[in-house]
Amino acid sequence: MKTLSASELRVLMEQQQGPCISLFPPTHRAGGDTQQDPLRLRQQLRAVENRLLLKDLRSTQVQALLEPIQALLDDEQFWLHRSSGLAVFRSPELLRAYWLPYPFKEQVIVNLLF
Repeated sequence: MKTLSASELRVLMEQQQGPCISLFPPTHRAGGDTQQDPLRLRQQLRAVENRLLLKDLRSTQVQALLEPIQALLDDEQFWLHRSSGLAVFRSPELLRAYWLPYPFKEQVIVNLLF
């Protein structure tokens, strides 16, 4: 997992080939609620998949775009280092996920710039 540094912010702000996805699922540092965190991310992925398919993207394109995020769902190491907030950014050229020390409002953003 990368640290959200100034250089990482510059990478995120660069023009990306679309579609671009930003996910902010609610997360928990510890306790019983942590079991819900991967489920929330999975629900957000389903919402993204539906949006992309409704915009006439081919299912193979959608799967290729979402597959790296889906891999995070089963990555035990990824879920070991939780924090109060998770931010996931995906484009065809980029995947970045950051555990951050503050919570976010649950949000799914899909930008179809091409």
